[in-house]
Amino acid sequence: MDRAAARIEGKFANQPQVQAAIRSTIGRTYYELGLFPEATMQLEKALDLQRRVSGPENPETLGIMNNLGNLYDDEGKYAEAEALDNLALESSAACLVPRIATR
Repeated sequence: MDRAAARIEGKFANQPQVQAAIRSTIGRTYYELGLFPEATMQLEKALDLQRRVSGPENPETLGIMNNLGNLYDDEGKYAEAEALDNLALESSAACLVPRIATR
């Protein structure tokens, strides 16, 4: 895992969405293995990339936010988890409002 994580940036520098997806997968894997610092690094980078590429309301972005919020919660970083969960809730609500308004 560590070797794969170290090679992501060089191999996928021009493909930020692919890089975000790979980092998200590696981050979730580290999380499941209980390697929280490594998981945090990968999920934070994945979230940053995904936000820049797809925006805050994209389902992939929201999924990464959810995974990172769960990780923060498990690490005892409750303020960070709550802030991220609130942001994800606001972003997902913003997705729904235009759909409801146009019906």
